[in-house]
Amino acid sequence: MLNLLIVLTAIILLTVLLHYENSQNIKGLLPAKTLLSSLFVLAVLVQPHPIAHYYRFLLTGFLLCLVGDVCLAFQQEKMFLLGLISFLLGHVSYIFGFFYVAHPGAWTWGGIYDHSLYQQQGLLLAQTPLGGNENTGSNLLHRHHPNAFRSMVGFRQFTPDVIGTPNGF
Repeated sequence: MLNLLIVLTAIILLTVLLHYENSQNIKGLLPAKTLLSSLFVLAVLVQPHPIAHYYRFLLTGFLLCLVGDVCLAFQQEKMFLLGLISFLLGHVSYIFGFFYVAHPGAWTWGGIYDHSLYQQQGLLLAQTPLGGNENTGSNLLHRHHPNAFRSMVGFRQFTPDVIGTPNGF
């Protein structure tokens, strides 16, 4: 019953928050955003805690993200930076919690490392000119790192204004 009450309250507060966002009412935005974010913390508090460490990581993450939400409601550069750092630390806390319960092995760490290398190489080579001989740009990338090429193509499809043209490669 309490979970249902939390969800219904969240729907109401989200509607109020969107109203204040659209009307650019800063005075109403802060309380609505704070209360809405507080519901995440409340949801964690009322759930069973069979894995104490996971619960602590999750609660820490939600509290840090609550601080981040409040800081971002203020339109000052220092508050923005504090909110950004708070969100970063909150998400790091989530990652620690998820890794605590998942017990990742060598394959997981290897996959993360491998994928990050592909992403770095793909983004660097995406900046080279296309066309020309077979040892330039995405031709070289596709031949030596096909997974990086696939990741990069997917990345470009969803972020054309960040990387380049909306038509892809």
